Amino acid sequence: MRPLALLATLAALLAGPLVGVPAARAAVLDLPVARDGVAVAAPYYRGDVLEVQLAPAAARALLPRGAGPTNALARGRTGVARLDAVAASVGAIAFEPEFPGETPPRDADETDFTAFHRVHLAPGADLSAALDAFRALPEVRSADPIA
Repeated sequence: MRPLALLATLAALLAGPLVGVPAARAAVLDLPVARDGVAVAAPYYRGDVLEVQLAPAAARALLPRGAGPTNALARGRTGVARLDAVAASVGAIAFEPEFPGETPPRDADETDFTAFHRVHLAPGADLSAALDAFRALPEVRSADPIA
């Protein structure tokens, strides 16, 4: 994606409510969110990380078939333009493979463990807004808080 188009996408995301996310789908968290410096009784959701499962095309962009096993290193950008733009807009600072050492399955019907990533959020980031933003992307199959 060209820098100007990426900037326009990021500006649109920051300008207002998430396009394409119906109010009924907005993340409603049924547990409190733990944040640095705020005591919360268990059970609670972590406010600094969430889990995403990428759609097959996005997972293959990060780790093409035949590329070998995933590594355990967290990275700040994925190289998937919309995913990176949303990550920047919600305060995501790193993507980390949830299952290091996995390789993409040969059979499309098998579970692709390379598609699962932990998304680390900056201090003060809004977990609910991050969940809504990632869930709105076609590159993301699911986005869930971590209890």
